[in-house]
Amino acid sequence: MRYLRNNAILLMVGLFCIGVLSCNKEIPCNEASATLNFIAFPDSETDTIIVKSYTKATNLTQLVDSFFIDKANSSYLLLTDTLQIGNTFGGDNGLKSTYDYEIFLPQTNRVFTITAITEVQKSTKGGGLFSMDSRGCSNPITSYKLNGQMFSGEYNYFRFYLRR
Repeated sequence: MRYLRNNAILLMVGLFCIGVLSCNKEIPCNEASATLNFIAFPDSETDTIIVKSYTKATNLTQLVDSFFIDKANSSYLLLTDTLQIGNTFGGDNGLKSTYDYEIFLPQTNRVFTITAITEVQKSTKGGGLFSMDSRGCSNPITSYKLNGQMFSGEYNYFRFYLRR
């Protein structure tokens, strides 16, 4: 009986030590996933949007995928003069730094390009016993090109702004 109790104590101490050590383990944060934000566009111009993703740094020549964004497959939220489209669209749930993008508005025949998206690779400490949880930790987007113009500086975690 005493032997079992000693083994149970050793097992608990061992699990405690493993749990403490796992709290210090670095876990990569989730990759950035940005939304589209249309400033001063009427509803009629943004009711259907076509997004094409391209292999990064190929000058938009190697098409990877294309998809429609509309109110049926994405969340549309109007904030004063800005329409924010939630990142539920496409195969990757939002725009990722893995690709370059072309955003086409069929009603106006306008095309926007978002290229050279750069994000900082961050990490967080483990959340406890055997945890690999990185919730609440996302890499920030630090720079990108919109129609060839570089935007950088302050972290932009989740938003690309397209102006009418």
